[in-house]
Amino acid sequence: MSRTRTLSGPRGAAFGSPPGGSPSGRSPAGWFLAPLLLVAALSTAPARAGDWSDPESQRIRLPPGAAAEKIDPAAIRAVLCIDRDGRVLAQIPSDPSGMVEVRGLTELAGFLGAVAAAGTGPDAAVLIQADESTRFEAISGLLASCAGQRLWRVSFAVAADGGMGFIPANLPADVGPPRRTTSVRLTLKSAENGRIHIAIGRKLFSSPADLTTALETLQALFPGLRLLLNVHADFAHRDLIQVLGIARATGFPAIEFSGSFVDPDEHPLVNTGVLLDPQALDVAALDPRNRGGSKPSSGPWSGTGDPPGTGTVDPAPAGGIGSAVTLDPKESRRALLRRWGGTDATERAVHAGLGWLVRHQAADGSWGSHSFGERCLASDACAGRGYKTYDVGVTALALYALVAAGCAPGSEAEPAHAAAAGLGLKWLVAQQDEAGGVGPADVLKPMYNHAVAALALCEACRAGGDDLRGPAQRAIDFLLAGRSPEKGWRYKPRASDHDTSVTGWALCALYSARAAGLRVESDVFRELEEYFEEATDERYARVGYTGKEDAGLKITVPGKNENYINHDTMTAIGIFAEILLDNRAGAPRLGFQVDMVGQDLPRWDKVHLTNDYYYWYYGTSALLAWGAPEDPDRKRWERWNAALIKALVDNQAAAGCSAGSWDADDRWSFEAGRVYATALNVLTLESYYRVPALLGSK
Repeated sequence: MSRTRTLSGPRGAAFGSPPGGSPSGRSPAGWFLAPLLLVAALSTAPARAGDWSDPESQRIRLPPGAAAEKIDPAAIRAVLCIDRDGRVLAQIPSDPSGMVEVRGLTELAGFLGAVAAAGTGPDAAVLIQADESTRFEAISGLLASCAGQRLWRVSFAVAADGGMGFIPANLPADVGPPRRTTSVRLTLKSAENGRIHIAIGRKLFSSPADLTTALETLQALFPGLRLLLNVHADFAHRDLIQVLGIARATGFPAIEFSGSFVDPDEHPLVNTGVLLDPQALDVAALDPRNRGGSKPSSGPWSGTGDPPGTGTVDPAPAGGIGSAVTLDPKESRRALLRRWGGTDATERAVHAGLGWLVRHQAADGSWGSHSFGERCLASDACAGRGYKTYDVGVTALALYALVAAGCAPGSEAEPAHAAAAGLGLKWLVAQQDEAGGVGPADVLKPMYNHAVAALALCEACRAGGDDLRGPAQRAIDFLLAGRSPEKGWRYKPRASDHDTSVTGWALCALYSARAAGLRVESDVFRELEEYFEEATDERYARVGYTGKEDAGLKITVPGKNENYINHDTMTAIGIFAEILLDNRAGAPRLGFQVDMVGQDLPRWDKVHLTNDYYYWYYGTSALLAWGAPEDPDRKRWERWNAALIKALVDNQAAAGCSAGSWDADDRWSFEAGRVYATALNVLTLESYYRVPALLGSK
């Protein structure tokens, strides 16, 4: 073989690595997903002609007639090789740079996605090179990954007697796993020493996080997959409730039970053949902790947190907008999503966007506006680099997006994402100086970086990061000390003037800090009410950038964005600020401002240059905070939301290294690049639960 390179990218152990064998700091997802995908793709239905493999003999079994059809070597678009150490190496035959090490299923999916997106055609094939020592689970994981990218034609080159024997294996679409797999069997029973046994096939899950990641991956590869629970009579009721909560949180549409089960009061809970819709289950009501139930098992499955899928939203601080309509504190993220107009498509886009961010995180935990490209696939680098002076700011945006999605450090819902958030927050805190400022002071706009960093730290505190309270408080103190004498904030601390854009981020940070129980001077909120009053033009209710004198004027950077369509971004910030501040004095003009923003809908048009992610972010926040479902003009929000989904979901990159991200060619992405574009758009699509969580109510 030719030269071998290692990709810097998504974390994941080598295929077939044992538990605990993954490189330091990497998610263990890779080692257990390969055999798991084997079970889901090959063993969830009765064996029949055309199955890929025989788990008993541990040998690949080809579909009938496949060996008779020889695949043209010229049709091979990718080569996957499993070496004796269990590593997976990948190469595009036309790429002279050699083999690339692929670490984990996420990175493999990105590589194969790029292959599938390259116009390969129906005859395209993938060649898998292995030898007799190759673990069966590793080969099966590769097969499932090829199927996940709709690459159905696979050939095997297997070493035998010192030579390479070529075994063609054409896999037509009618034997592909997405059409064959209908359910996956999960066995639940007690084990020795008081622990529990939860397994798919021979794969045991050591923690809820392992099972959650596995079920999410299966549901993504095989939409509509049914979960078949084989429940043994000795399995604890409380542990079953936890598994049901995970099934609900990971989106399984149906659960079928094999085996009878009774609850702690000896009443039948489920019986063989019963079908349940997990989304309709009241998991919290079933939990015996709420009615004096059974003793939990020992070990990592005996956790003390809320059952997955029953998360809460923090209440509003006293005196906030929460005095209007109170949010049910038990309303889950999924319920908020539905209530405020989110869809399965928006959540898939959020998940894909977070995946791109995690794949492009630097080893030190940061995200680089310019250097993120170092984490790209060598053969398919992402475009859209920004200025490195915004590294702190885009890192903070990425962290805010992760925390808003429920992926704060320690979260079991998305362990790989939670680990990325923990590493990123550690890096962010390391950028704080003795005065409390986060990020370098010698850049052009340090207060942008600092304000967004302060917001990310405070949101992480609200999500349970008590160890961050000290750095967050110092960041808030620095923010307050850096205010302009004119009540707002500007690019530099204690500047002689101010602007609405930086001030908007600062206000969000202060509001989050107060909600987190940090110390914030009460006078600052009153003075910010005065700021937005003074920045608003009395005639047309537009909010200005540096004052009411420039309200409605187009803000540009010559040579960069002067040809883009102008939008009332500052007015959208003003609406959101007035609602955060509960400024009833501003109520008369809010109606005019909401009408103004509500008529300028998001529209993806690179010809007429209408794209403005920053406007879409604040416009969505403003209209949703205004009270979208309760708005007398209900259709206003419906129009905005439909336009937003069309603009963002329909135009998210879907293949290759850039899959999950957005192009960095809107009005302002030239400054902070693709990381900024992706993190901000993810935050916008999280607004259905992010904004209510920040407000605490309404």
